[in-house]
Amino acid sequence: MGLLTTPLVAETEGLLKRYSAQAASCRTDACTDTVVKKLEESGRKPYILRMWDLNQAMWKTVHVGHYETRDEAQAEVTAIKESLSIDGFVSAVDMTPIKKCDEHKDQEKNHTKQ
Repeated sequence: MGLLTTPLVAETEGLLKRYSAQAASCRTDACTDTVVKKLEESGRKPYILRMWDLNQAMWKTVHVGHYETRDEAQAEVTAIKESLSIDGFVSAVDMTPIKKCDEHKDQEKNHTKQ
């Protein structure tokens, strides 16, 4: 889906955490707000990454956790499904910091004005 992501750094004792439990992919703030609220009410600390698809449309993806292994992330996905009925999946998160090109900065600025 995404060409670019907002930089995310999750370091613990020098180890980059490469996986997360992705709970949703949203185009609207209402969607992200609903999912984030459910996750927070369950005691989790969700975070949102912005991504652009091949048509340059921005998506917001809602994630929980930073995990070293796919199995650890899958355990969280399973727990979220069982407790909140949210069908998520394991997401491999690229932790390499990136620099947004001007075109995507403009898209983000225009999106926040809507």
